[in-house]
Amino acid sequence: MKQPDVLHITNGDSAVDVIRRAGLPGEVLPWRDVLHEGPVPPGLSLDELRPIRARFIAGAGWGELDDVLAGFAGRDIGATRLGLVCGAEYLGTSTPERLAERLPERQEISPAQLALGQTAWAAFRSPDPRPLAELLRQDTSALPFLGGALRRHLQQFPSIRNGLSRSEAQALQAIARGVTRLGDVYIAAHHEREEAIFLGDLVFAWYVAELSQGREPLVLKADGRPLAMPGETGGARAFWNSHVALTEVGRAILNERADRVEINGIDRWLGGVHLQGHAARWRWHDAAQGLHGSAS
Repeated sequence: MKQPDVLHITNGDSAVDVIRRAGLPGEVLPWRDVLHEGPVPPGLSLDELRPIRARFIAGAGWGELDDVLAGFAGRDIGATRLGLVCGAEYLGTSTPERLAERLPERQEISPAQLALGQTAWAAFRSPDPRPLAELLRQDTSALPFLGGALRRHLQQFPSIRNGLSRSEAQALQAIARGVTRLGDVYIAAHHEREEAIFLGDLVFAWYVAELSQGREPLVLKADGRPLAMPGETGGARAFWNSHVALTEVGRAILNERADRVEINGIDRWLGGVHLQGHAARWRWHDAAQGLHGSAS
């Protein structure tokens, strides 16, 4: 009997080689989009959203526009049965043998999971983040890791204390502790501080480079120059081997004596929410574990 065609969709490229070495049947499609950054506005079809996402990714320096667009090619799923391998293991760090063991563990996606996913997708794309915060107060156990992922996304909103996102604050804290080589800053600020791996290195590089720009940079290279993304002024090795230091403004913001948004402003999309200007209307309140602000 002919085996059904299988399409493995992965979050990025880290698991692709392991899946292939495991000899799993079917085609592998790595989905290369960092949806937690850049515009994901509501009211658009996937065909309309695709070029918006591709332009953002190319503009951030994470790929060439034509290549990104080609990677977002749509597929007619027809009567495809959808399955999910869901567990607290990173596929990219698994062995081929472990992946071969996990494939039979997949379960067909249930109507409850589809409905919850659709609700979360709509809330994520809303220009008002309150539906996303409200979803955290509901039962999301049908997708066990959804609640943690949504909370971590909301922690990327500027802090009510100093205007820094969680990722930015952790980067500055690592540098303030004396970790100065950027490759080490990434490990100390991310892998050693996160409950689950949240960022790839290129997105982290983008964050740090952004902190080095603006009217008042928060981070500069050891020689006093601003950082640029890998590829703009040199290769990746040179970037990650660069040493950095906090500026006086960066130290003041980290110590909550100043506010990053008030000083440098913000122009950032988080899902469907576009934060602009020098007074971000939505802030993350760490003590309350929720958002503070209003839609007006």
